[in-house]
Amino acid sequence: MISIISDSHLGTHRQAGTTPASQVALKEYLQDEFRTLVNGRIHNHVIINGDIFDSFSVDPGELISAYCTLESHITNGGLLTLIAGNPDESAKGAKTSSFHLLAFMLETHFPDNVQVVDHQSGLTSVSDGVWSIPHMLNQDLFNIEIDKAIAAKPCGAFLLLHCNVLSPFAEHADHSLNLDQDQIDALIGAGWQMVVGHEHTGKQYEGGKVILPGNQIPSSISDCLGNKNMAKYYAVIDGDTLDLVKWLELDQVYAEINWQDIDTATLECKKFIRVTGDCTAEQAADMVGRVSKLRQASTAFVVSNNVKIEGVAQMEGLAELTSENLARFDVLGALLEELTEAEALVVRELLC
Repeated sequence: MISIISDSHLGTHRQAGTTPASQVALKEYLQDEFRTLVNGRIHNHVIINGDIFDSFSVDPGELISAYCTLESHITNGGLLTLIAGNPDESAKGAKTSSFHLLAFMLETHFPDNVQVVDHQSGLTSVSDGVWSIPHMLNQDLFNIEIDKAIAAKPCGAFLLLHCNVLSPFAEHADHSLNLDQDQIDALIGAGWQMVVGHEHTGKQYEGGKVILPGNQIPSSISDCLGNKNMAKYYAVIDGDTLDLVKWLELDQVYAEINWQDIDTATLECKKFIRVTGDCTAEQAADMVGRVSKLRQASTAFVVSNNVKIEGVAQMEGLAELTSENLARFDVLGALLEELTEAEALVVRELLC
């Protein structure tokens, strides 16, 4: 049996809605949950379908922790396939990413147990009946590999991808790949069932022929929204059968609360808190004070302020500004928090 996980984003650096202490705690939480996921209920062959790290280069301590987790899995008899995601590849230089450094260390020590699939590999067999196309350096190269998969009908039943699906925002950004409807139709016609990493919210298309399990470990408020049954899943392939296995009930870590109920709410175990509601301009100072107090006193990693202030309903991210923190306000960070995952990715690519 094969377990497919993705988008762990180890080493993430969230700014909006956090404190310096909660940023550190979030990184430790991601490593702890990743360790539990890989070495807990998961199966012998683990496939990481992209984005094990949050960025091209992460702190060495993050890489070492990931290595120790995967080393434990392998030394206990496990197999590992590492598939490159979009943070793991760069078309703009020859530097080595944290992903490739991790891959080199693991391949060197466990050559019989570790397989690495990156843009140089292209369409690659990762197990009997299971193939993968990693993140490629641009859309044209990705399209070439898709065409290979369409032509290779006897290859297998399952195709693993790391890309956007039906995203209008990714179509013109080289480093943000998109699987369009014509490609989906052709791949299904060739006999493939697809499992896609990159998007953090679980979705299904074409009657389950295209499955986006989403990420298993939330690292932001947006990771907790819009998921089927308010839960996180990973994919399991057993022979010719694909199932989704529930990993996390999101109500264990996520809560949404009206700002007027902050003082009476029980939120001790929540790691991601979304403050909502409406307030008048006269109530704004009280609201901001309550959210700030919650952020400082809570053990949550992220406390987001999504309260709509009368007259500035679309400016929630700016509602917390004061003269004291204006100088260090992260404009880009606030903007990215307000965008969808696909929109934020396009903005980042334009700024590179």
